[in-house]
Parts: sequence; structure tokens; C-alpha cells
Amino acid sequence: MPKVIIAIAEDHTLLRDYFVQEIKADGNFNLIALSSNGKLLLEDLERSNIVPEIVALDLCMPTMNGTETARAIKTLYPNTKILVISALANENTIINLFNIGINGFASKSEQNFNYMASIKEILENGFLENKYFRKPTETKLNWDKYAFIGKIKLTHNELEFIRLITHNFSIREIAKQLNYSPRTIENYRDAIYLKLGITSQIDIMKFALEIGYI
Repeated sequence: MPKVIIAIAEDHTLLRDYFVQEIKADGNFNLIALSSNGKLLLEDLERSNIVPEIVALDLCMPTMNGTETARAIKTLYPNTKILVISALANENTIINLFNIGINGFASKSEQNFNYMASIKEILENGFLENKYFRKPTETKLNWDKYAFIGKIKLTHNELEFIRLITHNFSIREIAKQLNYSPRTIENYRDAIYLKLGITSQIDIMKFALEIGYI
């Protein structure tokens, strides 16, 4: 029987090593890419010129996080299945990930989390139907307008504002980067406050942490 082609992006060295040991011990998988972030993973896949059957992604990774990587994979390799693994389990993030097209979400903090069993269930059934599972939406999602679609919807500019403000850019610096006036950037900030029900930049930082953008 041909081996299942798998790729992994995980920024924690010990976990990465553990996942590799599990895969090798199973003997039914061919690991073609092992990376510490999404950007490196995509580069490795391009060099290999092999399409993985399944990819396991950490959510919180430097340079390119799990959400951004999942979106890129579904664009480049639409038939590839995706398992996202994280210590975070924010409901909006999970909904957004399933909207993007992932096949399963698992929490690293679950005591009974079984890495190989999760991967095999996705390969056999199409989805990991645990407590985090969300049925794919049957309505058309407007990804041209929105970058994040959970119970709240954030536009591309709003999510970019969140990314930049968490890197300590000022309103004027963000305005310059996005080529808008400071007043327009303030409007983005106010819209985010309203959507998230928050009142400060610290709250934005907390939200960014919860959804895996820090």
C-alpha cells in the first residue's frame, strides 16, 4: 500500500520531534515537509513538488500563523486535508478555520489528545468530529470583503490593523503603511472596538492572542 503523504508545521521543537516519532512509529506515512512556520512549510512543499494528502498545522507560529497557512494551502492544494492543533481554543477562531476549509481542530491541552488517531480519522471520514467540529457553512462566504469570519466578521483592513497595532505601530505609522489617513485608521479602530465589544488597545492585544495572531 502506498504511504500517506503528510506535512507538518509546528514551531515547538519538542512537539515537532514527538509528532515525527509518532509518524515514523506508525509506518504508514511519508513525511515530505517539517517546518517551524507556515511560510517555510509552503516553501518546502513548493520545492518538493509533491502535494500532501494531509497537513498538520500549529495555530500560533511566527512569520506565518496557522490561519494564514491554512488559507494558502486551500488555495494552492484544494484537495489537501488540514488538521489544526493549538493550545488555544477560541470559538471564533475555530469557526473561522472551518469556514476556510480545515478538516479538524484539536487542542494540545486535551489530556486524551491522540495525534495519530486524529489524523487517521480525518483521512478515513473527511473530518475530525470532536467537540470543536463545525459543519462547513452552506452559504457563500464573502472572502473578498472579509478576512476573518466567525461569529464576528473582520475586513481585511481591520485584521491588518490588528496585526500592526499588536506590533506597536502608532496610528500614524499604520496610516502610512496602509496608505490611508490617520482618521480612516481611527475609524477602523472604532469599528473593531464596536464589533468586539472592547474599549482599549490592550483588549485588542488580548483578542489577537486568543485568535492566534500573536
